[in-house]
Amino acid sequence: MDDRERQLKENALVDAIADDCASIRAAIAVEESRLVRRLADAWALAEEQSSRSASADSRRRDMPLRCIASQIGVETHLHDRTVQTKMYDAWRLVCYFGDTVAALETGRISKAHADVILEMGGRLEDAQVRAAFESVVLEWAAAETVGRTRAYARSWRRSSTRAPCSNAMLRPRTSAPSQSWISRTGCRRSSLSCRRSMRTRWSID
Repeated sequence: MDDRERQLKENALVDAIADDCASIRAAIAVEESRLVRRLADAWALAEEQSSRSASADSRRRDMPLRCIASQIGVETHLHDRTVQTKMYDAWRLVCYFGDTVAALETGRISKAHADVILEMGGRLEDAQVRAAFESVVLEWAAAETVGRTRAYARSWRRSSTRAPCSNAMLRPRTSAPSQSWISRTGCRRSSLSCRRSMRTRWSID
């Protein structure tokens, strides 16, 4: 085998490896989306159970969340508080960034990209602004690295606070509704009330 043949063979091998890496990454993203939906379901179930509690004792009302998080923690080898945070973040992602979860399900983006969208967009209280943010940043994330997506999302968020959204920014959402339990029961609590709930739970640990 001469040098040219060796180079062609090695180039083909690199191409095959790169293709396999992309396929594996997409498969991981699909599984990550399943985990997100199940954790969101867990949070919603805990909130549903807590809402049925007649006790004024915050510790008793928090028992459903603690029990569910503890069981998940045992099975996944994670601390209970870490699981609670993951549950809450997953609930927010499913409720407020459905297109992002859909993109994760198809392998268009990674879980790290989705985390950036939640981190940067989760602070936007206006639903229209948040939807515009997701639409624009998600399109960027599908073709860029996590780091560049974070920088772009930060820049967009800053610009949105200085000027009102244009009609072009407020593009309609196009993804299908979530099929998980959380989507069928609805997002019952506002983000603000849930943040207060989390602070209360953590303060009594």
